[in-house]
Amino acid sequence: MAAYDQRGATGPFEAHIDDLEITTAVIPELAGLAVSPRGGPCSADARVSFDVPAGFRVRYSLDGIKPGADAPHYVEPIAFPGPGLWDLRYIVEKPDGAPLPWVFGELYDVR
Repeated sequence: MAAYDQRGATGPFEAHIDDLEITTAVIPELAGLAVSPRGGPCSADARVSFDVPAGFRVRYSLDGIKPGADAPHYVEPIAFPGPGLWDLRYIVEKPDGAPLPWVFGELYDVR
């Protein structure tokens, strides 16, 4: 609850906050999630790899669309099909297979 004390309406502002709880939906294990190389210009022979925390899995797409249940799991470095712009999107699945709500992405300019 937040309240404003306007008694007197002059002088310093006083705010009273009660029963405030700040939480995060971020899973601490995801701090170890990393993609290499990061998006940007890269050579045609570049491969994208993930460092995934133990027990978690990554599903990905290269077309900029959110990966669904039929998207491939990351198991080895990803090769680009050819030159051009490739919009890597990826999601993380918890150890029980349930996807987390966030979609991550990197844009690669493959030359």
